[in-house]
Amino acid sequence: MKNIFTEILHSIHTVESRLNHVECKYNHIVREDDFGKVYGLLSDLCHETVAVKEWIDIFMKCDPSTLQVFRNILAEHLNNESSPVVITEFTNLKRIVETVINIKK
Repeated sequence: MKNIFTEILHSIHTVESRLNHVECKYNHIVREDDFGKVYGLLSDLCHETVAVKEWIDIFMKCDPSTLQVFRNILAEHLNNESSPVVITEFTNLKRIVETVINIKK
């Protein structure tokens, strides 16, 4: 699993490198703000990828019964939550927990 995240991060850095090349070569065509937005998105993607890897590493250390407890708690909180941001975060965590549960079966 570690190799997957290494490959994802490598791919992101490859895109950054190519974007840098395009920015230098065609700076008269594309606005600097557009490049800034894309660099920001790539940076966010890197941070999110690292965060997902860390969550998976944490959950892989848990036994299946603990993972079930986490899943149930997340499901309960999702049923009672109204904030779209929190719902997205909890949904993503729940997916990670469910994926790890399936891996451990």
